[in-house]
Amino acid sequence: MRIDASVYTKEIYRHNLVIAAEFLEHVDDDMAVLDNIREGTAIILTLPSFDDPAHVRFFQTRKQLRYRYYTRIDDMKIIVISKWYVCSGIVKYSKPKLANRLLQTRSRVGLQFVIKKLGFLRRRVVQAAKRHMR
Repeated sequence: MRIDASVYTKEIYRHNLVIAAEFLEHVDDDMAVLDNIREGTAIILTLPSFDDPAHVRFFQTRKQLRYRYYTRIDDMKIIVISKWYVCSGIVKYSKPKLANRLLQTRSRVGLQFVIKKLGFLRRRVVQAAKRHMR
């Protein structure tokens, strides 16, 4: 099924988890895409740290990435894998928490850190699914 992610549709709004892999860097209005995802939905993003003619944007630092999306994604976790940022969080529509803006992140991560983050994401997905089932 093909849908326009920048326009509200039931297909976008009903999901509990959204994975945007190699996607948002190619979209002019990435914020409109995030605005159409239901609040409380778990999200996983992968974004490049390098420029390419096909990219509308890229991020040289985690700080740039966090600054771009902190108003739309709460509790954002960012890890670096090679030349890519892998981010997870929960979609929100409220003002960002001060703690989220002040959160310091590591520049490089090991395998144990990645495993810990994946466990965190799994718990968030399970929590979102339980809320949805109520």
